[in-house]
Amino acid sequence: MLSLFLNPFTMIAGTALVLSPIIIHLINRLRYRRVPWAAMEFVLKSLKKNRRKLILKQLLLLILRCALVLLIGLLLARYIGSALGFGQPRGTLHVVLLDDTASMTDYWREDGVTKSTFGQSKKAIVDDIAAGAADAGTSQAIALIRLTNPGETYHVDRVNPQSIADLQAWLDGVKPTALHVALLPAIDAAKKVFESDVQNKRVLHVVSDFRAKDWSGPASEALAKAVPDAIDGKSGSLHLLDTAHPPRSASRAAALDHGNVGILDLQPETRIASRHMPVEFAVALANFTPSGRKNVRVTVRVNGQVREDASLSVLEMPPGETTATFIATFDRVGVNMVTASIEPDEAGLMVDDMRYAAIEVREKVPLLFVTAADEAGRVKQEADGFYLRALFLEAAKGFDVVERGPQELEQTTLERYPTIFLLNLPRLTDKARANVESYVRNGGGLFVALGDQADADFYTRWHAEGKGAFPVPISKATEPLNDAQRFERMFDPALPPKAYPRGDSHPVLARIYRDDRNREVNTYLKFLFVDRYLPVPRARWSPEPGRTEELFTLPNYRSIDDYKEPAQKLLARLPLDDAKFAKFRDKLRDYQRRVRETLVANRPLYALADAFDALLLDRADASQPNAVNLQEYWSRSDQALLKTEVQRFIETIRYGDPLLVAHTFGHGRVLALTTSAGSAWNDWASGPARPYWVMLMLESQKHLSSVGADANRAVGSALQLTFDPNRYDPRLRRFFMPEIPPDALPGAGPVDQGEQVAQPSGNKLAYVFDDARVPGVYRFDLMTKIGGEAATAESLAYAFNVDTAAEGDLRRASRDELATAAPGMQLHAPGSGLARILKDRKSDLSESPWFFLTLLFLLIAEQALAVHLSYHVRGDARMANA
Repeated sequence: MLSLFLNPFTMIAGTALVLSPIIIHLINRLRYRRVPWAAMEFVLKSLKKNRRKLILKQLLLLILRCALVLLIGLLLARYIGSALGFGQPRGTLHVVLLDDTASMTDYWREDGVTKSTFGQSKKAIVDDIAAGAADAGTSQAIALIRLTNPGETYHVDRVNPQSIADLQAWLDGVKPTALHVALLPAIDAAKKVFESDVQNKRVLHVVSDFRAKDWSGPASEALAKAVPDAIDGKSGSLHLLDTAHPPRSASRAAALDHGNVGILDLQPETRIASRHMPVEFAVALANFTPSGRKNVRVTVRVNGQVREDASLSVLEMPPGETTATFIATFDRVGVNMVTASIEPDEAGLMVDDMRYAAIEVREKVPLLFVTAADEAGRVKQEADGFYLRALFLEAAKGFDVVERGPQELEQTTLERYPTIFLLNLPRLTDKARANVESYVRNGGGLFVALGDQADADFYTRWHAEGKGAFPVPISKATEPLNDAQRFERMFDPALPPKAYPRGDSHPVLARIYRDDRNREVNTYLKFLFVDRYLPVPRARWSPEPGRTEELFTLPNYRSIDDYKEPAQKLLARLPLDDAKFAKFRDKLRDYQRRVRETLVANRPLYALADAFDALLLDRADASQPNAVNLQEYWSRSDQALLKTEVQRFIETIRYGDPLLVAHTFGHGRVLALTTSAGSAWNDWASGPARPYWVMLMLESQKHLSSVGADANRAVGSALQLTFDPNRYDPRLRRFFMPEIPPDALPGAGPVDQGEQVAQPSGNKLAYVFDDARVPGVYRFDLMTKIGGEAATAESLAYAFNVDTAAEGDLRRASRDELATAAPGMQLHAPGSGLARILKDRKSDLSESPWFFLTLLFLLIAEQALAVHLSYHVRGDARMANA
């Protein structure tokens, strides 16, 4: 009822005053005492005849006076009901979604003052939304929800000057975050708020920078469904308040942005290093602008100390991603923080100009070698670990090789080793297999080399059709080569490769070929000799893309007779008699002849593959202007199918069984070598191809012990840790490690974030850490058990960074894209008129001329009736009395 008035309490007082004429009338009636008087009796008898008419006139006068008081009360209370006085106007509930993600920290300078998108957003909420709602003619309420915390809502039950001041004070304490979140959870939260208040009208405001990454493409379809559902279709309204700079132009659909340059990634080649060991870091920079940048300085700090020897300048930084590397060494044992930063631009984001990495430094990096040989057999030259031990202890330095038997895998201390080498083990016990799988799943690195003792059935079961830790199914080992086969492979005058690298995208191969674009190092592979291996039945192997990758493949040593028929069928499909291919006919006939000569000569399969390769890759001689270019022929759409089939045939005849396979299992990595690690089945470690083997083993160890996806943990994401309850105490201590400069005050150090107690998860201790809201390095101290009681502490450290890939691109969605993602939206800029729209002002009685005419009529009628009913002496009578 009170919502019918702008000044409801004035109306309450006015209602009480309506009774005043009645009270005065009754008081006047009580003031007189009846006194009999003969003359008056005569008069009363005379008046009795007209009594009913007089009473009606008096009642009418009383009603007129009450009505006058009532109308004056309505005037002062500013009645806003319907024309008949029975309407109940609906109030409005404004739900405001405030974008407080990392992109909202976009800053710029204007008139010497630094401003930010988030600062403009807070100002717009007060000046455009709250101020506009305060001037509305109905009751207004506001519910404010931040995107990064949709479970918490700030409520303004009734918008007035005091509540606006409280809202301003609350917003002053709100800061933008470094998080990246989706908009949909906040929209769902807004829907719940609306559903809890069905009486009021729904108005949804989204205050954001409206980046294209969040409002176009795949995200658009989900938003187009969620937004109308939240505001109940056409019954609600939607306002998008774009606070980014520069303001949108009314004449242009697209919006400008400041552009941004940030750091995408910072990743060490290994997560555990020894003191003074050079560690290579890869830093990935992102240029989100359409123009290139020059001389971008990357400053490197280790534990807060600037390292000029590691810092570098990127001379050319075109649009997109650019990767650079630097080397850093460490002289402090324990967790070390590495920071890479770039100088901030005049406008854009600063939060993604810095990135953190954590690396654990030990005196020596322990490597576990597990073999079936006894202690005396491990030191023999033909032992599986002989050359690996020599490599890591004598050549590479900084490593501590621990050699144990298979029983070591049943212990609960595997986490201390960054990499474990299983060398020619027949099989694993169930307990050892479970321990190894848990170790790898939690981020450990596993290298498995097979040999004469390997049980093919066990490793195939461990593969578990792609679900296990071992990457491939295997068959029984091949038989040793006879003397003729050995001589043919070792002394083939063509010197074909004895192993084929399958590209250079995988980290193990990328570092080998990074500075060797001409693949000169592959020359060593021509002198490799592999006698025996355990073949992979490809028909039973379906590697999952992105999870299992074949790094090296042995040549196909089958007979060429097995492929003569399919080769002839492919040659027969060349369109030699088709007139439209007449210009290519002679050259195609020439290659057809070469392939057939290879088939007739019964040459090795690699020669057949080379012949088909030449057919596909032939180019015109630039020195001959009229030369025929077969690339033009193969580029025709009607020859695309034949080209694809030829490419598949080349791969089939060139590549045999996998030699080295990489696999991801949980958070860890596995490399499987289908031949021996020593010299029993091959001479890779001891023969002419040894230089390649040295590089391959070192890069393999770096890959297996690298941090992988752990280096790209985004702030706000959950970290899950599991540990053995028999080794660790369930209490875990958490610390935030700020970057401490060398001149920091005494006592500056890690910030204690309290203790966390593990939750049981099967037979493991499980921790979930989701409190990383600030970029930096977080350390976790665990207490190991000795004699059943907590003793020494072990530390783990993880870096959490801004999701630059998601937040760094400041390109904004166009009007059309916003209209698609948010049907029915109204797009505004700060100060562009949203407050005027939200006033939604209702006219009250004080603005109606009919009200004042009615009031004037009642005043005249009341005065006339009062005069009529009062006693007045005629003018001649007054003169006579005088």
